[in-house]
Amino acid sequence: MTVFGERATVHAFRDDALGEHDAVGLAEALRRGEVGAAEVARDAAERVRAVEERLHAVHTFLDAPAAATGTGGPLAGVPTFVKDNTDYRGLATGHGSAAFTPRPARRHAPFTRQLL
Repeated sequence: MTVFGERATVHAFRDDALGEHDAVGLAEALRRGEVGAAEVARDAAERVRAVEERLHAVHTFLDAPAAATGTGGPLAGVPTFVKDNTDYRGLATGHGSAAFTPRPARRHAPFTRQLL
């Protein structure tokens, strides 16, 4: 963690399968076989868990990456997040607000289906 005045910068950069790639670069590395989807998913989860105590940004961690069930689109295997205001079948949707009681979604939202 780096502190600048009153602000703190939080990062989770490491020497792992994610390297210093953005999503497009990581997708290319996956297609070339330089890294595997399981390795990338594991390293992404480790990065998130390393900063989660400070950020409180993730509500639900999935044990099985959703990318494993995807259709092989251009970003297949690239880790991502779905905000809890978007229905993901079986996961609680809280609309990002304490004003709602989170309830498990019955089906994927159109955005979620497209993403997967």
